[in-house]
Amino acid sequence: MPGEHELWSTVITRPVRRIAQAAVVTSLVAGAVGVSHLDKSVTLSVDGKTSTVHAFGSTVGDVLAKQDIKLNSHDVVVPAPTAKVSDGQKIVFDF
Repeated sequence: MPGEHELWSTVITRPVRRIAQAAVVTSLVAGAVGVSHLDKSVTLSVDGKTSTVHAFGSTVGDVLAKQDIKLNSHDVVVPAPTAKVSDGQKIVFDF
């Protein structure tokens, strides 16, 4: 019967569509919160030249690597390359 099939199709599709929409919205919100939480604005001073960079790294070494700065044994980095990075932090690199 065509009428019954169309009714059941609508009843099943509507909840599935709502669940899919809720999943997409939840994923978008979680992604936006994750990006805003992980993105850090850091002041980077390289041999006296200061700039502000945005980084997603968790350590000072990650931020320096993202800026294509390679560390050597005689380089001075404050705080240490293994230190955690926080928003608004200043990193000094002298070579």
